[in-house]
Amino acid sequence: MSSTPSDLHAPTLLDLKTGALDVLLPQAHRTEGWAPVKTEVVRWKNPDGIEVEGILTLSPHAPTGPTPLLVSPHGGPDAVSQERFDLFARYFAARGYAVLRPNYRGSFGYGLDFYAANRGRLGAIEFADIESGVDALIASGRVDPQRLYYGGWSWGGYITAWTIAHTSRYRAAIVGAGVIDVVTQYILSDINHGAAADWEFRGNPWKAPQRFADSNPLRFLHQIKTPTLIFHGESDDRVPPMQGRALYRALTDIGCETRLLLYPREPHGFQEPAHRAHLWATWNAWYATH
Repeated sequence: MSSTPSDLHAPTLLDLKTGALDVLLPQAHRTEGWAPVKTEVVRWKNPDGIEVEGILTLSPHAPTGPTPLLVSPHGGPDAVSQERFDLFARYFAARGYAVLRPNYRGSFGYGLDFYAANRGRLGAIEFADIESGVDALIASGRVDPQRLYYGGWSWGGYITAWTIAHTSRYRAAIVGAGVIDVVTQYILSDINHGAAADWEFRGNPWKAPQRFADSNPLRFLHQIKTPTLIFHGESDDRVPPMQGRALYRALTDIGCETRLLLYPREPHGFQEPAHRAHLWATWNAWYATH
């Protein structure tokens, strides 16, 4: 499988005898008529002096001057954003946003030290890496510091909740299927609890209670001032929907603007086309009205 920032995945067949390469399912025609986008790798130094990368996508036809910025961290946390076709980034770039997908410490592809750097320090590490990237883009004059938005899914939702609990500079946020309480996530999720906890927290909630407490967004939700839209699937076994309900309850209690949308039958990654279309349209509208 292969793709570029402009083209969809194109399955190919290699004839080992002749060396001929045939495209089995040409997809490029499906992007004809789409708004063009420009994708590039950006780099910056985090507060520890370590270089961090991100993928920046924006419209080449955006007005000159600073652009609204949407920060969208990947899930995992052990995953990576790559310079390839990404429908989410294209969707929002076509609507005038610069979309930053940061590869914070804990991401794949940058060596073992980088990958393991957030072990036992989840939340604070990702926050430092990503916020320094946002600062760098603001300093470059490419993005508007008055029009900053945030949104992520799964562990990206965790990072979103953590971020808006530690800064109020974002105008609106989206938490999609995000982890809000790491203790109940350990108890209720279908993830291999022991292996995941031993790696991410260096123990479980009873062996490493302070590390769980230090990395738990639940402790800091009372500090949130950012209008926050919450998405969750009612059949999510990976991050159970009580996580979304917990965030909604907390924000309602403190008087923060919020909305919770629960989608019937949906697992961790939404499957039904109508739900996916509604989610994206609602996501876009939330930013547009803030």
